[in-house]
Amino acid sequence: MSPSGGSASITVVVPTWNGRHLLEECLDSLLAQSVPARIILVDNGSVDGSGSLVRNRYPGIRLVELDRNHGFTGAVNRGIEEAVKDGTDFVALLNNDARADASWLEGLLETMEDHPEVGIATSKVLRTDGRHLDSAGNLYSVWGHPFPRGRDELDVGQYDERAFVFGASGGASLYRMAMLAEIGLFDDDFFAYYEDDDLSFRAQLAGWKVMYEPRSLAHHRVAATSSKHPTLRRYHVTKNAFYLFHKNMPGRLYVRYLSRFGVGFLSLLAGTAKRRDFGALFPALWHIVVTFGPLMRKRRSIQEKRVVSDAYVDSILYHGVPPTHRYPFVRPRLRPLSQATDTS
Repeated sequence: MSPSGGSASITVVVPTWNGRHLLEECLDSLLAQSVPARIILVDNGSVDGSGSLVRNRYPGIRLVELDRNHGFTGAVNRGIEEAVKDGTDFVALLNNDARADASWLEGLLETMEDHPEVGIATSKVLRTDGRHLDSAGNLYSVWGHPFPRGRDELDVGQYDERAFVFGASGGASLYRMAMLAEIGLFDDDFFAYYEDDDLSFRAQLAGWKVMYEPRSLAHHRVAATSSKHPTLRRYHVTKNAFYLFHKNMPGRLYVRYLSRFGVGFLSLLAGTAKRRDFGALFPALWHIVVTFGPLMRKRRSIQEKRVVSDAYVDSILYHGVPPTHRYPFVRPRLRPLSQATDTS
């Protein structure tokens, strides 16, 4: 039963790739939720015994085993497709390197029930020390970089109010199935990184809102998987930063902010080159070139279906230099990260 006495059904999808050492804490936290939910674990071709652990210790959890690593997008899309078969109303995503407080799902569900215009509800995510923030929703800068609101700040209550935000972290959020049926699932071309910002952007363009719910808490071991594969991360971040802007930014805003995006993107390329990580840099640029045509076709389809105004989209963008980046010859003009985006 839902908190309001209804009968909304929830499915939680957990993607994993060689994360056996993380799974027990994550899955135990989901089994202890205050509202019932089905749990689907999607194993991205792990070779560390993750599947055996789930089969032996968690017989009530549905295990979907893929033949290889299909990325975050491939894993969660497969899990969502399984959830659709069950007729679920909402699907939640939780990273395998995260654990959820017992009322995590309950808080997200209450947000959805209070606000039918909200397609995505996202939670407060803390570092494992329980004191520092990992995310209080996501923001997207006109310089072309999404970033987590409040990351690395000491949590002293500055994000303890519900707020409309630009986007939601795919690592700890709840999605309305009616919205996903309308706008589609995660874009497999992203594979990993910024795919949640892309989905949030598409949701906003289609008229859905994204809301941050501070009473819903999750705890995250930051980069427990990605830190082991820095070249893979830089490759996907590079191509996906390009995809995110060119695919979703409405025409007039695209022209207005293209030069800023160019500076931000060149800064990203320069940082990768400075690290001499050419195994990430050149393949990413080549991939952008060969997929540019299909990317523009996706853009056309998305923009044709857009129902919100340029002014609304501009109101949910972050206009300063993102605090996670510094660009040469650009003087930062930041607005407080605790400030909610426009709620009109």
